[in-house]
Amino acid sequence: MAQSPASSLVQVKIEDLKVGMYVQLDCHWLKHPFLLNRFKVKSAAELAAIRRLGQVTIHMDPARSDPESLKKATASGADPTVQPGHIQAEPIIPEESEEEKALKIKKGERIQAFLRCQEQVKKANSSYVNALRQNKEVIDQVSAGRKEGVTTATQMIERVTDVLQKEDTATAMFNVINSKGFEARDFASFHSLNVCMVSMMLGRDFDLGRDELLWLGIGALLHDIGERKIPSPVLNKRLQGAPLTRAEKAFFELHPEYGQSMVQSFCSFPPASAQVVYQHHERVDGSGYPCRLKDDAISRLSKIVMVADEYDHLTNNHNPSKSLHPAEALSHMYVNREKVFSGDVIVGLVRTLSVYPPGTMVRMSDGSLAMVISINFHATTRPIVMLYEPGISKDNVVVLNLAEDMDLSIEKTLRRTEVPKEALDFLNPQRMAGYFIQTIDQPDGPMEKR
Repeated sequence: MAQSPASSLVQVKIEDLKVGMYVQLDCHWLKHPFLLNRFKVKSAAELAAIRRLGQVTIHMDPARSDPESLKKATASGADPTVQPGHIQAEPIIPEESEEEKALKIKKGERIQAFLRCQEQVKKANSSYVNALRQNKEVIDQVSAGRKEGVTTATQMIERVTDVLQKEDTATAMFNVINSKGFEARDFASFHSLNVCMVSMMLGRDFDLGRDELLWLGIGALLHDIGERKIPSPVLNKRLQGAPLTRAEKAFFELHPEYGQSMVQSFCSFPPASAQVVYQHHERVDGSGYPCRLKDDAISRLSKIVMVADEYDHLTNNHNPSKSLHPAEALSHMYVNREKVFSGDVIVGLVRTLSVYPPGTMVRMSDGSLAMVISINFHATTRPIVMLYEPGISKDNVVVLNLAEDMDLSIEKTLRRTEVPKEALDFLNPQRMAGYFIQTIDQPDGPMEKR
């Protein structure tokens, strides 16, 4: 797992290990019987289990080891640190004890949970790609005035609504998706899908009924459909953060009206969803557009979507260097909640994403580095994390559900500037963060056709 600062770790001879030493095993998590790569040796059985590993490099952290264990090493005349050119002696290994066998059984159960979680994440990635493709088709069809676009959008959102209304959905997935290879022309589809997912998560938090969740999701999915009527040069300038002229800004701010006109041409389009399309750029202080509406004049569903829309813009800026860390985005929005957004919706967003939003970089209780990739509905302080292990390929990455792995916990959140480049590259190579909802027992993504 992740290295501690070099000054705190020393390589140790396997024959000089003592009970009470805090060690790091420099091998993959699947290659040893222990629950973690870093731990304090608590018994002779654990000491024997380490020695059974054979040729593995072991580091010790003196600062986290029991002083008594270091004294024993010194009293025996041993220098526990490995010197250049030193060849480790073959240790005497006793027969496997019952404690070691129990340790292996527990590790086996942990590995099975890890493999299930890893497979779930892979399925979510695949489902997200399919949903993104399907969403792009919906936007194209609605823009062309084809009613099958609205039909498909409704079917997509109905499936997500069904998932969100399951009372036993204890561990729904809200994943950071690897969008490496993401193309600029896909941004509208990518953004609208994210806003839809975040909005529906918020809707679930507010206990919306099935119809309202459905209307919310449809409106969120198509909230920016009016941008199809805006000339590409204007959209590209805004996407790249370039300042718009007064005329360009006025033109762009017409897209909610264009969108409302487009969706209202379909007799089957829910009026509440059309209202979301029209109002998602309004602000509670009257500073929004197109009508400068204030607080009570804005629908509750629109207030939810405007918050989800802003959150995704902050965390998924077209220029990645300008994107905010998830926790920074939540803090920014919380500070400004009374100015432009509905305070209860901002609080709902914080409550929904918890203190560890997907994409948050963290240091674990064993000193390793990780990235939060999913939240658990009923255990928001114990999310699903991807661990960083130097020299390990992405195919063998360790993904753990902290709701099931109580031996490990999050110690603190980290700014990206606090994370070594190699760890950041490993954990977060994507340009953008995509969000998707999926349940543990669901074989396909909720948006996928059955």
